[in-house]
Order: sequence, then C-alpha cells, then structure tokens
Amino acid sequence: IPLGELKALNPQYKTGLVPGSSKPLSLTLPMSHLGDFIDLSDTIRNFKPDVYLTRINITADPSRSTYVPPDVKGKTKIIYTVKDGDNLGYISEWYKVSLSDLRYWNNIYRNTIRVGQKLAIYVDPSRADYYSKINEMSFAEKQQIAGKPAAAPAGVSFAALPVQEQSGDFITYTVKYGDTIWDIVKRFENVSTTDVLHLNNISDPGRIRVGQVLKIKKKS
Repeated sequence: IPLGELKALNPQYKTGLVPGSSKPLSLTLPMSHLGDFIDLSDTIRNFKPDVYLTRINITADPSRSTYVPPDVKGKTKIIYTVKDGDNLGYISEWYKVSLSDLRYWNNIYRNTIRVGQKLAIYVDPSRADYYSKINEMSFAEKQQIAGKPAAAPAGVSFAALPVQEQSGDFITYTVKYGDTIWDIVKRFENVSTTDVLHLNNISDPGRIRVGQVLKIKKKS
C-alpha cells in the first residue's frame, strides 16, 4: 500500500505514527487490501513487535468472559466451498456470522484458507434456503447481499479493458476518500460503470485511488 494513500486515508495521524500508548486506535485501509490484511494479520502483528508496536498494560476485567463457542443445537449446517479470492472476512460477512465462530466451527487457527476447502457454517433454519444459495453466487453478487462494493477479490484481476477513443466533450471527477466506481457512476446521468472503466483504462474497479482524476463523458 503506498504510504501516501495511507496518509490520505488517515489524516488524523500528523506525524506518521499511530499513538497507541493509552488506548488502541484504528487505522483505515483501502477496501481493495482488506482481504490481504486479514490473511496476513498474524504475520503483521509478529513482525518486530518490540520495534513497531506499543505495549499497553491492561488489567483484566473479571466481568469480561473469554470466547464462548455458540450453541449450534437447532441450527442448520451449510457447506461453503472456498473460491479463488475468498477470505474469512468476506465469508463471515456473507453469512452474517462472526470470525471467531467461523474459525471455531472449522478448526482454523490462523486466517489461512485454501481454494476448494469446505467450510461448515451454522445458520437459523428459517434462513437456510437463502444462505444455501450463496455458494453458487458470483463474488459481485455476494458482495451485493452484504452491502459491500463489488470490488475484485484479492488475487483476482480483471482482464485489461480497451481504451475508448477520446472524442467529444468530457468532464473530470477527482476521486475522494470513500469513493467507489459504483458511487461515482451514480452521480452522473446516462453513464455506465463500463463507460468509466473503458474511458480511463481501468482494469480493476477496486483499485481507484484518492486524488485520481477520472474522465466522464458528458450527457449527450
């Protein structure tokens, strides 16, 4: 991830450091790198922790319990087959279950899963038919039901798109924090996602960046 992009997404950290000495603080990442971060979270935390991480002494709260596995009695077991580009974060959102539960049900210690792996997921019987269809959906369809942008999953790239001939009148739009191609297209009449991708030679719609200037063809 380019350092400049991280700074643009986290303007609250003026010095380039996350001051976590008093309490944990959040760091906003590009949506397109979410899957990579989840998959490598253990590696990131264990890379030179004495140099890059701040230790906080926390007194355990006896009122807080540790993880308690959910009771699956009366639940319906659904099987999901891992596809190229999937990660546990995506899958937990699609099925509305927690990451901890998903790991527990499938004896997953870290976040690593493999293509073709069968995952057991327990859902409410009244929603079993709905969730059983997810296994056959495309990535974009699964992101849509989760209310997420249908960006390309990690490890999956789109075929390069030809550039349309740049003729006629165009207006420009500068990408802002939080924008997606789909959000931008909705701002203009008679403009399709494909039009914007072709005109700007974008092969992966999930990888637009803050400050990028996009050409939008004017309404004819």
